[in-house]
Amino acid sequence: MQPENEATGLLYGVASAILFSIMAIASQQLPATISSSQISTFRGLFTAIALFPYALPHLKKLLDFKLARSVWIRSISGGIAVICYFFNLEFSSAADAKAMANTNPFYVAIFAWFLYRERLTKFEFVGLIILLYGAWLLAWNMNQDDSGLQWIVGNVGSFFTAIAFLSLKRASGKFPTFVIVFTFGVAVALVSAATPGNWALPNAMEWMWLILVGATGLGGQIFLTYSYMNLKNTVASALTLLQSLLLIGYDLAWTGRLDSGVGLWGNMLIMIGMSLMILWKKKPIPAPAAVLQSPQAKT
Repeated sequence: MQPENEATGLLYGVASAILFSIMAIASQQLPATISSSQISTFRGLFTAIALFPYALPHLKKLLDFKLARSVWIRSISGGIAVICYFFNLEFSSAADAKAMANTNPFYVAIFAWFLYRERLTKFEFVGLIILLYGAWLLAWNMNQDDSGLQWIVGNVGSFFTAIAFLSLKRASGKFPTFVIVFTFGVAVALVSAATPGNWALPNAMEWMWLILVGATGLGGQIFLTYSYMNLKNTVASALTLLQSLLLIGYDLAWTGRLDSGVGLWGNMLIMIGMSLMILWKKKPIPAPAAVLQSPQAKT
């Protein structure tokens, strides 16, 4: 689909970044008795229930694995990426969790070369080196804080984000946008429910935060989809980096969980490297339909 309205697309992209940032912040307001597994499961169920009316006419096709294989590969890979993102939101800063999710272009580049023999441009290669250096700084900083597990989990999530991203092109040609997002919600709920973690009956305030996570996650995904429909892929992808800026500002100004030294530099370098890989990509992988959050994204 060709871009239709640039101003509207920019508005959708900004709204998506804000909603996903609120989702991350709301997730961190919940106590340790409600684990990332429970939060992510609720988010997936919220999406699946909200979009079920759109998916109902397509259920028979979705249950045909041969026909819907690419959709389910995309959805299950995305579900793994989402639970990794929420796990890191539980145990690290919101900015670090998002930065780890932003390393997915490294794995996309590897898969694109292996599957399609796509080579990086000079700018993409420079961006990849900067991104990897930022990831190394973040890993070193996390290791100093005994947070090495979060770095590993973040990379696992980034790896599966890349698989979901590469599966999206084929999936989007077979099913409408909301149906793909519905299967994504189902997969997130199933994968998250199978992940170890404490579960507890939420009180009234905790229900409020959970509903906010579900609503902003769904809204962010829908706005992100419409952003891609109204903008060039490179511009829409670059707008997703606004979420990183918002979360960096949040952690610096409010939580104090992101220091102004190595951790901040790691976050910034990952963001700069990802920007170069997006803006100077020779053959961008089209994603005009449903796209994954960045755990974060990533719905």
